[in-house]
This record gives sequence, C-alpha cells and structure tokens, in this order.
Amino acid sequence: MNLRVLLKTLVLIVLMAVGEAPVFGQHRIVGSQYPSPVLHTIVRGYAYPATVSYVETSTAHYFAYADASMTVLNAEIDPSIFVRDFVIFEDYVYFCGLDNSQQASKGVWGWFKIQDLIASNMSYCSHRDFHCNLQYADTLHSLVAFRDSANTLHLAVVGSVKDGNTSNRSCMLDITGSAGGSGWNYTMGITTTSPSGYEKLTKICLTDNFVVAVGSVPMGAGNINHRFHRRNNMFQSGGPQDYFYKVPGDVWPQSWDYAVTHLYNDLFAVAAKHEANGLYYKGIMVYVFNIPTVTTGSNAVYSADVSTSGYTDLLDICDIQYSQSYRELTLLLNGTTPFGVGSLVAELQLTSPYMNIYQVSFFPDKMMTSLDNYNAQQHFLTMGYNITNPVEVDFSIQPLQTTPVCSVQQSVLPQDVNYAVKVDSIPYNTCIDKFKCEMRDVEKYMKTDLIVKCSD
Repeated sequence: MNLRVLLKTLVLIVLMAVGEAPVFGQHRIVGSQYPSPVLHTIVRGYAYPATVSYVETSTAHYFAYADASMTVLNAEIDPSIFVRDFVIFEDYVYFCGLDNSQQASKGVWGWFKIQDLIASNMSYCSHRDFHCNLQYADTLHSLVAFRDSANTLHLAVVGSVKDGNTSNRSCMLDITGSAGGSGWNYTMGITTTSPSGYEKLTKICLTDNFVVAVGSVPMGAGNINHRFHRRNNMFQSGGPQDYFYKVPGDVWPQSWDYAVTHLYNDLFAVAAKHEANGLYYKGIMVYVFNIPTVTTGSNAVYSADVSTSGYTDLLDICDIQYSQSYRELTLLLNGTTPFGVGSLVAELQLTSPYMNIYQVSFFPDKMMTSLDNYNAQQHFLTMGYNITNPVEVDFSIQPLQTTPVCSVQQSVLPQDVNYAVKVDSIPYNTCIDKFKCEMRDVEKYMKTDLIVKCSD
C-alpha cells in the first residue's frame, strides 16, 4: 500500500575525494494506484527507509509495507474493520478502530507482526467486545504502547461508548498481555456526566511518566479537556486520572477538531481550532503543557494562533508531531487553505525564545490525512490521496527547516493567545475483564508500484 518510503535510497554518488561519504538521493513525492478511490490513510515510519501504512478505499482495507524497492506490498484485511489509529512497538503493529460486521458497530483492537507482513504470511489477532456493565465501546479512536517499570506490556486506548441508545460518553482502556499472545486483560474506565455535559475523549499520547487523554466537553463553543494517567498504574484509586483539566479563557476551542503529541519529559502539545473574542474570527491554536505543573488558573508553557488566515472554517486539523532533532512541531492541515485546495504542513520551532514566524509547506491538490517523523526525525512525512485522481495514494517528504522542493513555501506571523485552566474532579467508573482475541487470515495480497511524481 502506501508507504512513506517515498524515499528511494538509490542514486549512490561516489565522490572523487578521498574519504567522502556516499550521498543518497531522495524522492520527495511518490504515488501508487489502487483499484478504487482512497478515503483514509495512516502512515508510520519503520526501519528506515521502510514504512508501514493503512489504506482505506471504498471497496477494500489494507495494511501495507514499503521500502527502497519502490513497490508496496498490500495485505487486505476484513473490510468491516475500519482502522482509526495504529502504532508500531517492538516489531508489532497494534491497531484500533471499529468493526461493523454485526448489527451494531463495536470498537475493535488487534495486532500483527510486521515480519509476517513482509513475508506475505500475515495473520492478525482482533477483538471487538470491550464492555463495562451495560456500556460497550462502539469506536476506539487512538492508542499508545509502552512497558511499565515491571516490564509489563500495556496498550492504552481511548474510545467512545454506548449503552444501546447513545454514544455521548468516553472510555479509556488499559490492555495488558504478552506480545504475540492471544490472551489479554483490560481495565476499562468510563467517564461520567458533569454539569457542563459529557466528555468526549478521542486523542491520546504518551509522555515519560503519563498517558494523556485529550477530548472535549461541549459547553458553549466547547472546552478542550485532558486526563492524565500514571503509566505504572493508570487507574490507581485517587490518582490524577480522576480529574480533568479544561481550557480556555480568552479563546474558545472548537471541540471536534484537534490533535496531540508528546514533546519531551512530560511536555505535550495540543492543536485545536478556536474562535476569539466572540467574533467570527477563527484560528488554529497550538499550546504546550507541562503535566506536573498544570494547576487551576495556569496558562500554557507556549501558546500561539498559527492560522494562515483569519478564517479557517474549511481547514481540518489532521495530525501533529514533534521532532526532537530540531525542537520543532509539525502540524498537518488540509482543506481550503489561503493558498488553494490541498494540504499544508506548518513548522513551529520551540527553541527559546519561541520564534514569531513559522514556515508552511503547501501541497496543492493533495488531501494528506496522516503525518509522521521520518529519517531519524530529519524529515516529515505525509500521506494521503490525490484530489484530481482519488485512486492514487501519495507519499510526500520534506527535510525540516529547509526550502521545500516539491511544495510551495510560505512564512506566517502567529499571534499569542491566552487562556486559563480549570480543574474538575469527576472519577471514571471502572471494570476489569479478560478476553481472547481471534486469529484471522489476510483476504489477499496485492503489490503496487511506487511512481516518482516529484524529486530533488
């Protein structure tokens, strides 16, 4: 499928000076054709320059592997499984989403070994019945993987729940087990109602000491809220997860559109749409919090309006990543931009003092839906589909903090935004259960070629 290995490491240039290292050329944009229009993609870096991706088309769903061979190996999975996120951890892929194979859609979680995908001998393990009392997960939105201080494997997953009638509440799962095993345990926490409405948690990230769940409470224009879980004991009685932290003050986030990422230590960043001063002005707000110091009334470590225009109604926030190598955030947006229809990646440097100008790379006629770090965080990688030819998946890379080759560069001046944090104590309702996931075979394998669209 689409692999962010749009980087074909070939073109070995042997320089005539003694001791000179070889230089590898990199293709900036490559495309691959699928039998039907592409609807959704997710891409993750693997062993450079290889990538693993998920491609969802109107007729089939695939996990795919690509490398410097300039081909993509696609493994077709059950079309009733819709993957909404996956992570690579210790040579396994762990994924989550929803399964609509029966009357009611239910949240699905599973795993497979990457080497089995590479060898065209892949089976994947999946489970679709996570419940707590009368409520069950109807969609699992996002997940992270880690080992605790006792070396126990954890998959922390955030989702939404139903009681048979509504889907207003959220859930957090802590799934534990052995890599490659079929028997697993989980603790499920379900959020309860508050005076301002139900929580809706859909994003998650992992810091050095915490699992951070990010979501919203639809009060007024919406509040972005966060819950912090200790990695070594996610549901410890009286732990930090029993409190949720709401923002803002001077600006109102739009609660349906945001992304989150870890920076370093216990710093994390969130991007969200917002309205300001009760006007129709809309922007993209990026703020950085340090978890141990978040208190009532505190402001973010860093906050800025990074809009490319005062009106961003037609722009969607797709993803945000952090490059430790460059101390820089990259933010993926798509839709109708000030530069035309397509996708753009904004680069925000977080070196102190924070810079007041950021660079934007614009990709016209491409709807990129996924973003990741690439090449030891020296580049960013995006993946999506071609608007003018929807059956084509495109991979695009650019080195950070340089003039783009295959995209249009713009510079934008951000504005500061301020808001205060509020804290409420609303504990989860929790349940503990066991499950055994089902081993399933791939429907079929398909190879597609990667074609160079734009290169250095």
